[in-house]
Amino acid sequence: MPSLAPTFFTSLATALEAGMALEQVLANTQLSALWPVAARPALRHASQHDGLLGSALRKADLVDDAVASLLDAGAVGGFLPRALRSCGELLEKRRQRRRRLLLAVAYPAFVMLAASVLLPLPTIVAGGVGAYLRAALPGVAVIVGVFLVVFVMVPRLTPSSQARLGDTLAHLPAVGRILVDDAVAGVLSVLQLLLAAGVPMTRAVLQACQSSSLSRHQGAGPRAVDVITAGGTLSDALAAANLLRGEALARVAVAEQTGTLDAALPQLSAEHTSRSAQRFGAVAVALGVLVFAGAAIAIAGSVISGFSSYIETIDSIGRE
Repeated sequence: MPSLAPTFFTSLATALEAGMALEQVLANTQLSALWPVAARPALRHASQHDGLLGSALRKADLVDDAVASLLDAGAVGGFLPRALRSCGELLEKRRQRRRRLLLAVAYPAFVMLAASVLLPLPTIVAGGVGAYLRAALPGVAVIVGVFLVVFVMVPRLTPSSQARLGDTLAHLPAVGRILVDDAVAGVLSVLQLLLAAGVPMTRAVLQACQSSSLSRHQGAGPRAVDVITAGGTLSDALAAANLLRGEALARVAVAEQTGTLDAALPQLSAEHTSRSAQRFGAVAVALGVLVFAGAAIAIAGSVISGFSSYIETIDSIGRE
């Protein structure tokens, strides 16, 4: 089951900001008709029990752990509409990145596909249609298969499967840094919202870590809480959770001492978001170049092969 669309979160946030309770939203047939059928039981459960919308949606496998924790943090901290909008923005950003990646590789992939289809045509002269299909189909199958997996199958995975895929990709050098920066930006943003809402430091740190899109940060939440319980500072806890280091940690420490965490945390979050976007742009460009280079190599190989086959055909005709 694919994840919920960003419009689900933004429309629900608009309804709550207008003063409607979850029960009223569910009772409004015009609003509820706009949402997936699978989401309605989760909304009903949250409205009738603990109010933790994120946990209810996560149990139905409609959102991943990061989105669920962010929504639960919003419910606890009293900023659920803002949390809903943040979730919508997060999912929209994921969609935009898939589009950028598609645009980066679309043209070179099309060139490679055209080359796989057109360049083996001379083999028809020497070996017939069967030889042509043997030469053309493998390349076409690989290109179409990769496209379907990356741009069709992966977006349709369940949120939990996408989260596991993200954890795996986080170990790759270039892609991993993008995912880590994104995750840290989200944790810092949630942490600032919780602290501004008056949530105690230990609970705020734990929920912020749980809102990360990476399991490494989610599992580090209890360790960060232990540091604070033992008398450590927020910067010590963030270091224990391996969220920040170096100059960024120093800025958090200074902000703690000067009472300016409400300004420092959003700024650090924005910097990580910007760094992630820059790295993604560089990776997308590099991937496009690699695909184009692969297309050029494939074309050159096909031209050489076709020319060799043509020469052999001429020689065989001359010997006859």
